[in-house]
Amino acid sequence: MEKLTVYLKEVYVELKERTTWPTFKQLQKDSFLVLGASIVFALMIKVMNLGFHKVMDLIYNL
Repeated sequence: MEKLTVYLKEVYVELKERTTWPTFKQLQKDSFLVLGASIVFALMIKVMNLGFHKVMDLIYNL
């Protein structure tokens, strides 16, 4: 039980004193960057899927 208490105290100190947290503005910027990249990748996959579908239609509808 003593080891657990020591561990939890060290975790608290690590989070409170040694961790640097992003500012709200930085967090917003990074979130929009991830959202934008996710949308771009989703659109790329959609275009590739449509292309693949067209190729398969050409092959099987001969």
